Amino acid sequence: MHDMKVRRRDILSGVLGGILALGAAGPVAARKAALFDLAGRPLGIQLYMMGGELASDPQALFAALAGLGYRRFEGDLAKVGQPQFMAAAQSHGLSCTSVHLNPLSLLPEKEAGFAKIVEDVAATGVRYAGLPIFPFSPALLKGNRDPVEVALARIAAGMAEDDWKRVADVLNHRGAQLGAAGIRLFYHNHNVEFRPVGRTTPLDILMRHTNPRLVCFELDVGWAAAAGLDPVAVLRKYPGRFRLMHVKDIGAGTPANFAFQQVPATVGAGKIDWPRLIPAARSAGIREFFVEQEPPFSGARIDAAAASARYLLGRTA
Repeated sequence: MHDMKVRRRDILSGVLGGILALGAAGPVAARKAALFDLAGRPLGIQLYMMGGELASDPQALFAALAGLGYRRFEGDLAKVGQPQFMAAAQSHGLSCTSVHLNPLSLLPEKEAGFAKIVEDVAATGVRYAGLPIFPFSPALLKGNRDPVEVALARIAAGMAEDDWKRVADVLNHRGAQLGAAGIRLFYHNHNVEFRPVGRTTPLDILMRHTNPRLVCFELDVGWAAAAGLDPVAVLRKYPGRFRLMHVKDIGAGTPANFAFQQVPATVGAGKIDWPRLIPAARSAGIREFFVEQEPPFSGARIDAAAASARYLLGRTA
């Protein structure tokens, strides 16, 4: 769906609707025992989820997110690097702890410009910077007429074990550069990293061939579940490697696949067992949790953010 720019009163109206009635987000029963709180266990949100509802008025949007109980956020470096944007977040009590980088900016041919990226990330004060998807040559998209997720699934399906080893090499190199500035590089999964490649998987290859001192991982549990896996089992398979999590639910109708396909759901309205998963994630060393939901949305995105926060914070309507 296409997002329309919204005005301050539209955003605030969306928050009110989310808190009181959940609007189009659907009914989700509030938890009696909260999985997050406003201080010791703060809840974050990945701003990708907000789409165009973020663009028109950051002050209003951050006020809305703060009112819903969010205290941290993750966003793209291009946006987080704007001082006025960060000032708007800070004025409403939200801090940014993680940024996503353009994956193409990590390619070897971009060596000359990467020092500036490290400088820009360091200026934001974040602890983590990572790839939202695997880096690939732009030439692979030349002449593409398919939806981007179809094209990326095709590229991933064509990657052999040596290709993923080269991705690991890139991660180690860039992780060392960022690490020298006190920033931890991470890799964020989709479901393509769980597909079989010979007797292994892309995620196995990345785990084996990246230096844990230089590279950590952000577990997107929705995409792991979309691949037909139990996210708790994924955490246990790779102890100590995950430091961040995308708190993403998926609908029961999601078929197990390795091609960027899922049925989106607000947290608590899908198939993931959150009372089991969140404690397991904390025990595994994850400290940064960001709610995220994939499009399409049946209503305002702020309503979906409200539904997920209400479930995780144990709030009633």
